[in-house]
Amino acid sequence: MIMFALLFLLATLTANTGTIEGVVTYDGNPVPGVDVILTNVGQASACPGECDRLKPVLHTDANGRFRFANIAPGTYTIDFAFEGFIPLRRMVTVQAGNTYSIDGTLRIATVEESITVTASAPVVLET
Repeated sequence: MIMFALLFLLATLTANTGTIEGVVTYDGNPVPGVDVILTNVGQASACPGECDRLKPVLHTDANGRFRFANIAPGTYTIDFAFEGFIPLRRMVTVQAGNTYSIDGTLRIATVEESITVTASAPVVLET
């Protein structure tokens, strides 16, 4: 009886939610350790700043893969962040019972620096 109840609960939970998964790559190679941040767009506008601590954050595995399971239906942004790369954002609308494959291809961030040198001629005293 308990086993049936657990199976029913699991089936109900997965039937009312969706899954988001994907792979993060650079130049065709998987990138491990990328921060993958999931934000419910409706929630974010309802509590700006407050919800930041509630956002699910994953890190890609050794094969660059990530997976968010049991996601409530709604519209989400998926942010990919890794030092030295340009941040990347994807958007997906999750419907119950579906799995969405959202891959991210990172690009290297360019470093732009400028140095301004100003100088003046020394004052020469003639005697």
